[in-house]
Amino acid sequence: MKQIFLVIGLLLVSCSTAKIVEVEVPVYDTVYIDTADVDRVAELEADVRFWRDSVYTLNSTTPVDVYFNARKIEKIKYYISITENRPANKKFFYGWIKRTMAE
Repeated sequence: MKQIFLVIGLLLVSCSTAKIVEVEVPVYDTVYIDTADVDRVAELEADVRFWRDSVYTLNSTTPVDVYFNARKIEKIKYYISITENRPANKKFFYGWIKRTMAE
């Protein structure tokens, strides 16, 4: 029985309540970015620039019907100048105008 008390006493003495030293583990502030994601973002930015420029070009151009009407007027002016320079072409003038308006 003495031996049990001796072992228990030794355990109590050896297990003192000493201050526990905490070791700080360094935490690195690192962010991992996959290069595939960076490449994809660059591709998307290029696509955005391309489509933004395309939309700007589309919005800043002359509408198709306005262009065709202006083209018809230019053709009619050309036919008028032909007829004024050579009055013998007067018989073709009406046909030229009719064909231009049918386009």
